[in-house]
Amino acid sequence: MGVVGERAVVIGGSIGGLAAAAALSRRFDLVTVLDRDELPETPRERRGIPHGMHPHALLIGGRLGLEELFPGLTEELVQGGAVPFDPGADALFVQMGAPRIRFATGMLGISLSRAYLESAIRERVRALPNVELRGRVAVSGLTGVPGRVTGVETGGGEPIAADLVVDATGHGGQSNRWLKRLALPAPEIATVKVGVGYTTLQPACGRLAYSSRSSPGDRATTATIPSPTVLQGTAVGGLRCPPTARLVSPAPGCGAGPLLSGR
Repeated sequence: MGVVGERAVVIGGSIGGLAAAAALSRRFDLVTVLDRDELPETPRERRGIPHGMHPHALLIGGRLGLEELFPGLTEELVQGGAVPFDPGADALFVQMGAPRIRFATGMLGISLSRAYLESAIRERVRALPNVELRGRVAVSGLTGVPGRVTGVETGGGEPIAADLVVDATGHGGQSNRWLKRLALPAPEIATVKVGVGYTTLQPACGRLAYSSRSSPGDRATTATIPSPTVLQGTAVGGLRCPPTARLVSPAPGCGAGPLLSGR
């Protein structure tokens, strides 16, 4: 299948929106990505990603999907500092009061900051010749005619015509309300309740002391999994440190820092 339209517009320039833009670039003459945040050229936390400061690991399925869209991305991330790990061998999970049996899965996971992952993907998309990224552009609604969406309108009143509009703004998306405004049917919403929250405690000084020595039994991460009788879980990891480093203690003078919470 070749080109199917002149222009596609993606609302939201986070990882989902960037991946959508890369896929659409193969089918449209021009893809425009709009985001109300500034889209920085270096890894940096953004206001629109409030959970970005939490520790992150890229799930294997997500990594493989991104690798298909962006060949060589995994190696680029690891070369830039992401930490590779085998989730079966390098992570110790404690569940129902006992550790899970560790084994080599042969699968590759990577741990890295959300800002670094998004920045690497964004620069790949920015390099595509038929994709334009526009930061600090909010979308106020959809434009359309009876039975069809024809584009979007920005907060500044600029209409942008499109053959396809993708809303990648996440749980705060306004597409259903905008469709109703055009007398168009909105899709049904399916909700999967996870029932999990998380909190991250940062050292006040923002750094930890690591040992440069490691032994064959060292783990990259240790996690306690919640159970019906133990509702709280804990994860401790040093995945941002070099692969040979081992977390030993907070650096001298470190105290408890701010708590980051989310769902």
